[in-house]
Amino acid sequence: MWIHELTGAGALLATHSDIRQHCPTSFPAVITDEMLTAQGYKPVIDTPPTITATQTAVRGEPEKDVHGDWRFTYTITNLPVEEVASRLSLAKSAFYVKVEADVNAIIYAVVGEKGREYSDAFADALAFETAGFTGTPPESVAEWAAIKGQTDEWAAKNVLATGRKWMDAQKLIRRTRLQRKEDALQAVDFTALEAVKVQWDGFVAALRVQLGIGS
Repeated sequence: MWIHELTGAGALLATHSDIRQHCPTSFPAVITDEMLTAQGYKPVIDTPPTITATQTAVRGEPEKDVHGDWRFTYTITNLPVEEVASRLSLAKSAFYVKVEADVNAIIYAVVGEKGREYSDAFADALAFETAGFTGTPPESVAEWAAIKGQTDEWAAKNVLATGRKWMDAQKLIRRTRLQRKEDALQAVDFTALEAVKVQWDGFVAALRVQLGIGS
């Protein structure tokens, strides 16, 4: 965005084409910034202010600052109470969706579409454990032992350890998911809600590391 200093804020020009229309005989085919400056055109710097979720910033007319640069002015106002409440409600809903998506992503990263296969293998290993690791092992246990070059007992214990670790993680996921969603529901403002988001994101990151599934 450019402004012609002699014309003032009333003539804001977005493109070189706008500038040609504003001053059609002053420029060659290719316009450089140096040419624009020489003809009195200055860039208008647009630096929106940092605002909170309960504020709005409306851009106004550009003004020249103490350094001689033209900058857009902004007016910051607080949103009405009703609007803040509406935005907070929407933010909470978005967080609930994110929580469920994060959980689904973790589950898929761990078991993918093989949940039934892993569940059956765990049941087989548990039955073999109940039998004292004696007798003919279930096929899934024997296959895993052969693949790893280990005993049937080792294979069963390995499957059980992996399965129990995942079951413990699922319990932790459920407990934390429900707690953070309740915390979000009870959040009275955006600051409180943001704190809940940080807690949840930290939990997800740590759990992914613990489960070895990356970020």
